[in-house]
Amino acid sequence: MEETMNFENQTVIVTGASRGIGRGIALAFGKAKASVLVNYYSRSKEAEEVVREIEAKGGKAVSFKGDMSDPAQVDAMVSFARDTFGQIDILVNNAGIPGPSKPLIDTTVEEWDRVLGVNLRGYYLCCRAVLPEMLQRRKGNIINIASIYGKRGEPNNAAYCASKAGNLLLTQTLALEVAPHVRVNAICPGHMATEQNWQEIQKWAEERGTSFEIERDRLWETIPLKRPGEDEEIGRLAMFLASDDADYITGASIDIDGGF
Repeated sequence: MEETMNFENQTVIVTGASRGIGRGIALAFGKAKASVLVNYYSRSKEAEEVVREIEAKGGKAVSFKGDMSDPAQVDAMVSFARDTFGQIDILVNNAGIPGPSKPLIDTTVEEWDRVLGVNLRGYYLCCRAVLPEMLQRRKGNIINIASIYGKRGEPNNAAYCASKAGNLLLTQTLALEVAPHVRVNAICPGHMATEQNWQEIQKWAEERGTSFEIERDRLWETIPLKRPGEDEEIGRLAMFLASDDADYITGASIDIDGGF
């Protein structure tokens, strides 16, 4: 499918795109000839590498540093994308943080606010910034990267789970508000082959007195397909949802988790 998708003359903003899932999505759209804004918060070197990879394949890309929980920085990013590439056709909300791994009763107000600020408030701010133009043109696509943990609870992860559940209801509500010309969908990844997941597995190993390999293999055994997801697989799904092939899909939340 990746070879047949073509987003030439379309502009895509991907937040949190310097690594992991965001990087995979940005590279997928870049390979499909889209003009891509690669947003990052602190990893400028990695963001520039994503830009170079897109350009090496004949695509167009720029990077933009910004905290997506700050309305002024979000507005500046959208203005920069518009000034650089023209109209904004697709927004992929992906910027997020894992949050504290502790019981709710031990989670500070500051920790809670930071997770919800980036993971949920940030999605709202980005949607609000791009929608006036999309509604005026009567065309646009928004894809929110949520999580399977927006659909189920996990001990010691209340802030993250709550933020991702919020992503899903934001998606459904917004899809109803902006139909029929703008589509809004969510992707719910499971356990991915990302740096964040490796860090989580290492933490489990330290807490349980085992090894990274033991905890990794134990996790893979809980997944019917017996492996983690790859960034490229999320990228392909995002491109499908943004394509004309998905014209009758809006308000959906699609799991991509190996059956987990």
